Formats: sequence, C-alpha cells, structure tokens
Amino acid sequence: MTAASALQWSKDGLLHQGSYLFQQLNATNMDGTLELGAYEGQRDYGTLLSACTIEPKNEWRCSLGVATTEILRWSACHRYEPFWMIRATGTSISEIPPETQFLIMECTGNRYLLVIPLVNLHFHASLTGTNEGDLHVIVESGDTSVVDSQMDAVYLSIGSDPYSLVRDAAKDVATIIPGASLRKDKPLPKFVEWFGWCTWDAFYQDVSHEKVIQGLMSFKLGGVLPRFVILDDGWQQVNKVDEKIKRLSGFSPNEKFDGNLTQTVAQARELGVQYFIVWHALNGYWGGVDPQNFSQYDARLKSRSFSAGILHHSPSFNTEYWGSTVGLVPANRIIEFYNDYYRKLCSQGVDGVKVDNQCAVEAVGEGEGGRVALMLAYHKAIEEGAQHYFGGNIINCMSCASEVFYQSTGSTLIRTSTDFWPKRPETHGLHLVTNAHVSLWFSNFMHPDWDMFQSGHEAGTYHAAARAISGAPVYVSDKPDGHDFDLLKKLVLPDGSILRCSQPALPTRDSLFTEPLTSAVPLKIFNFNALGGVIGLFHALHCPDDPIVIDCTASPADIPGLTGRKFISFAHQTRQVYTLGPQELQPVHLEPGSFEIITIVPVINGIAPIGLVEMFNSAGAIMALHTSPNGSIDIHVRGEGPFGVWSENKPSSVATHKGELHWVYDAHTGLVTFELERGTEIIAITP
Repeated sequence: MTAASALQWSKDGLLHQGSYLFQQLNATNMDGTLELGAYEGQRDYGTLLSACTIEPKNEWRCSLGVATTEILRWSACHRYEPFWMIRATGTSISEIPPETQFLIMECTGNRYLLVIPLVNLHFHASLTGTNEGDLHVIVESGDTSVVDSQMDAVYLSIGSDPYSLVRDAAKDVATIIPGASLRKDKPLPKFVEWFGWCTWDAFYQDVSHEKVIQGLMSFKLGGVLPRFVILDDGWQQVNKVDEKIKRLSGFSPNEKFDGNLTQTVAQARELGVQYFIVWHALNGYWGGVDPQNFSQYDARLKSRSFSAGILHHSPSFNTEYWGSTVGLVPANRIIEFYNDYYRKLCSQGVDGVKVDNQCAVEAVGEGEGGRVALMLAYHKAIEEGAQHYFGGNIINCMSCASEVFYQSTGSTLIRTSTDFWPKRPETHGLHLVTNAHVSLWFSNFMHPDWDMFQSGHEAGTYHAAARAISGAPVYVSDKPDGHDFDLLKKLVLPDGSILRCSQPALPTRDSLFTEPLTSAVPLKIFNFNALGGVIGLFHALHCPDDPIVIDCTASPADIPGLTGRKFISFAHQTRQVYTLGPQELQPVHLEPGSFEIITIVPVINGIAPIGLVEMFNSAGAIMALHTSPNGSIDIHVRGEGPFGVWSENKPSSVATHKGELHWVYDAHTGLVTFELERGTEIIAITP
C-alpha cells in the first residue's frame, strides 16, 4: 500500500482520495466527538481516532458518521451474549449490531475498509449502527468510579487485498493497545499437535474417575489414542445455594474422584495420555467461589451488571443461569488464589487447564477498577500460574471479549465459537461459519480453537472435515463405544498425532460477505500446509424441508499467496484429480449437509505430492520437497498409510532409504500410489 491510499479524517468525515466514505453528522445526542489520534509508526494507510468528551465519564458514545453509497456490503463479528461472538452481514449501516468488535466493509473500486474498536487498560470500545444510518462507537469502563475524557477508540484502514489489510492492521493495533501481543509472537501449547478427548458431551457433569477410564479404554480398543484429555465440568467441590447457583467450595476434587486426581491421572497415562487438562471457570465455578470457604482471599458477593450492549441481545443475563450475584476473589488477591489452586492441581499430576466462563467477570467490575482491569488481573493470574505449573498449557473459553484477544500475553489458544451442540442440527453450519469469520481478524492475536465434536454423531464427518483443515486442535467428546474409528483415522495417525495445517483457516475472498446460512452459497475456507494449501467447501444452509443443492467452484486463486504456474488438485470426497492453472476453476457439487476438501499443490519438476490420500488433510504429511543432486525429487514425509504423488510421466523409480517401493502408476490420473511405512522420512522419486 502507498501513501496515495491514506485515510484522512476531517470535520466533514472520513476521506479516501477525495471521496467520502463517512459523512459526519451534527448529531445532538452524542456525548463526545471523534478526533484524529496519533501513534508512533503510523502507517500511511491507517488512521487512529480518539473518542473525546468534555467531562470525564465512565461511558460515552461518539458518531463516526453516515456512510455514503461507496460502501457495498459489510461483515461484522459481534457479541450476542457476554461470552461469544457471531457473524452478521448486511448492506445498511443501521443494521450493524451492538457489541460489534470487528467490522470489514466492501467499498467500490475493489477496496476494503476495516473499522476496529479498541481497548486500553481501563476502557472497552464497541460499534453499533443506528436507525439514522450512522455508525457509533461506545466507550465504557464498567465502573462508575473509573472515568476519563479521551480514549484511542477506533482504528481504520483501507486497501485492496483484505488478507494483507488485516495482517498489517493487526500489527498497528498491537502497537496501539497497551499489553497487546500478536499470535505469531506466542508459542502454541504442544498438546495441540495431538488428538484429544473431552469428557463434556460424553458425561456432562455426571463425570467420575470410573467413567474417565471407561472412556479411554473405549478408544484403546479401537486403536485410536487420545494423547490429551480434558476433564470437563463435574469434578470440583461445589456448594449448591439453590437450583441456579453453585459456587466453588474447595480446591480438592469431589467425592467422585475420592478427593484427589492422582489415581485418575496415573491410569490415564497408562492408557497413553500425555497431557491431562482440567476444566474450571475463571471465577472458580459458574456462581463464583463460596465467600465463607475462601474468606482467606477476601472473597465476597458481587451483583452482576452487564453493559447495555450485552443486555440488548440478552436482556436477562444479569440474573439468568447463575443468579444475580457471584462470589468474587478481588483483583489484589487473585494471583495468590490461583497460585495455591494450580500448585495443588500440579501436585496431583495435572498438566493444564481449560478456563471457562471468562467474560462473566466483566459484569462485576464495579468497585474493582472496571471490566478491563479486572479481566487483566484475572488473566495475569491464570497465565502466570499456568506457565509456572503447567508449562503454559491453557485453553481460554467463553472469552470472546476483545480485551482477552488483544491483551492475553501469556496464552495463545482460545475458543472462537459457542459449543458443538449435538442435539441442535441447525447449529452445525453456524458453528463452522462463526469460527471461520471470527478468525479473519482475531486469529492475528490468538489461535482459534474450533471446539470438540462427536465422531459417531450424524454430523460427525462434517465437523471432522472442518477440524482437519482448521489449523485448530482436534478433539472429540465421544461417549464410550460411541466412536466412528474409520472417521477418526482420517484425522489421527497411529501414534496419536494429527496432520495440522500451518495457519488458522480463514474464509476465501468470495465468502467474505456472502451468507451461507441463509442462501445457496457454500462456506469456503482455506489453509496452508508446508507444501501447497487446502480448500474446504461446506453446505452450511439448514434446509431439512426443502433440500437445496449447491454447485460451486474452487481454484488455486482461492488460496492467497499460493504461487506456481501449474497445480494438481485432489478432491477427497469424489477422489477426482484435476490439473489447474492459477486461475482455473474446479467444479464442486454439494448436497445438503455435505462438504468437499480439495488439496492443492504446485507442480515442481513434474511432481506434485498429494500425501496420505485417506486422511482429510492429506498434504499435512508432506514436510518439504527438494531436488537432489542425482536428479531425484526427495519428498520429506511423516505418518503411514496409502500415499499419492502426481507425476507428469511414469517415474523410473520410487524408493526410500530401504530400497525400491512397490508402487502403481495410473496413467489416466497421473497418480503414483504406494504404502508409506511407519518411520519413513524421505521418498525419492526419479523421473
């Protein structure tokens, strides 16, 4: 991008090369105004706007202005309850929902405009459209005693390539927000490279030591090894206040585990588990902690008070589910609380934590320094504790407030959608759409986790295909003896590892503004492997009474930055092989509830390895490709099973360090196929 693409802000509105994108209003109902901000290293095409008000306040709003006809479509990620975001699309600014935390607009002239509300150490900003058609930014602290008259509240950026636009904008935002960190600068927990099992949908809160071992034995009998386990809700000591409210009453496990996890962890390790992870809520349990049991940490009851934006979508959230009060450990004691808690868990062999219900703390920021400050204190406590006792193994969950994405300096992994709902068929497409679109922006800061699923479920294959190319951890919540082992073996290698893509999956450019949940278009996502990339096409429209078929296309051009003059594509469902130029299209036919995964690899010296053809992400088995001095093509590989390589001509030999392989060449498809043996590191193909 060049200086000619710069955004400018004036009293009249937001300009681009002399053409209005937003026209400011002389609004009388505003609490403040937006003014041009400044920050070191500001890029030519980015603009920072400060929300200002005359008198210091704990909450105020400003108008960005009214959009002109230059804006064609928009896509927004907004919270519809405290914990989760969802994606919305539209053409009218008035339809942009409250609690929008990311907004991208398609403008005329093949341009894309980002509008990013920010956070600082005390205030949180979000966007909303109004009936008058202008876009408002709302600034709030969540504590009447935490006031200010200025906040760097909105970052704007414009460009012609949406993917480089969000990457470069994220770099800017990371320099603007105090304590922000980019995903690329934080290590991923090692357990994400392995297949896992979570106890939640298998047992819900009725979990026990015996059931955990029963579940692991069930996997072992089928020959698929979960290398990490998440012991979900149901293992903690809690006091039941009433039908709604339950609060943590002690650090030790409950009677279903005999007050100690040591035996459960030890037996799990005997069954191949390397990482034993336990669930807990950020504030202890759903209703917080019992103040009487945790008086040594000054715990006390606090009333819930969510923001107006949250209550717009979920009016009863101040009392719903867990009552109107929560038992809270104050910010100045929370590090001590989690140090004691995690030390006890570590002594019993626990390797990590899944920390749920995180955004519940934003409702109790009054008198605690506000929602952002309280969240930062709590996050510092769990991240430092997890680093010290568990080597940084932490999953953030129910935590889709922007401050968690931006300011989690000691954790990387975050759930990016609400749960997999096994009994709600209308949610399966929504689940995939949400994860992909939330990832477009927020995966620059945290690594998305697409949640568990059940392999034996009627939608299990659909979810498995998405997880295979998501770049996220792959784990299931199967009930004992409720497995589809044939399906799991398309995801998991015999040693329990997975073929994980190298990046978080994102929507393709032609999916950025379409609505696959309500119209006959697919959700298309892409990802990368060490060699080439992969495209997933999913029929996300729930239409049980009127089945709709979707005919669509895929192309190497759907994967940004994929280079080459000639590509081979392999469709995993139809087993079709195509030879494609960079812009050529491959037809795809999708029945309701179906999908297709297309592996695309460049042709190099007449060779294009497809990988382990029975695995959904087949090319994840390819580590590198080199030309050796003797003229052979060396393919560095991992895994075992049926392996495929496209060859322009029949090779003269296919060998490993052990000698010539038994291989077959199909002149019609150009595929060379053979069995990859365990432990093989290099396949040498001589033209």
